[in-house]
Order: sequence, then C-alpha cells, then structure tokens
Amino acid sequence: MALIGAHAPGATPLSEEDVEGLKIPAITHHGALNEAEAANIIGGQEWALRSRRAHLPGMLSDEFLQQLHQHMYGDVWRWAGQFRERITNIGVEPQQIRTELRRIYDDAQGWLAATWKI
Repeated sequence: MALIGAHAPGATPLSEEDVEGLKIPAITHHGALNEAEAANIIGGQEWALRSRRAHLPGMLSDEFLQQLHQHMYGDVWRWAGQFRERITNIGVEPQQIRTELRRIYDDAQGWLAATWKI
C-alpha cells in the first residue's frame, strides 16, 4: 500500500516495502505520517534532554545515535534505531554509513577539543 498525498519536498520517497515498516496501520496519508513522526521526534528530543547518556563526548557514538534514532522514530517505524540497508536519494551508500559517521564523530571531537577543551 502506498501513502497518498504529497510528501515533503526533498524527502526520501517511500516504496511499498518502506510503508510496510510502519507500526501504525491507520496512517495512509503523508500528512498523517508527518504528524506522527513530528510527535515522535519531540519525544526523542525530550529523551535526549533527560538522558544520563546525553553528554559529550559519549554522544558521539553509533550506540548513542541508534538509541536517539529509536526514541525519535520508534513509535512510527519498525526500522527505527537501525542503520539503513538500501540506497536512498539522500546520504551515503549503506556500506559507507558507519565509516562516514566515524569521520563526523572524529571531526566533532576535534572541534570540541579546540573550542571547549573536552
């Protein structure tokens, strides 16, 4: 089943396989999906603000990022908290995700060390 209605400009188009990953079968329209994701993202933000794990430099890790992603999308998508396994119209190829994240974490560590002496 495909979702009806226009998706946000620049958003990754959803295949029927993607839509099968929805945890909320009542969502049939892109607008409803956007609302559900927005509410879940707010919950993820609240988790991050309260989490004992949300401190630098520990936040710069695959484990933390996956937990944050789970809290941001876990009420909506079955794949929340997992690394992507297919090519999309944004980002890097799936086999490069961990390597690119490591590069980003290392860059951030350098910026933090230079700016905040962490």
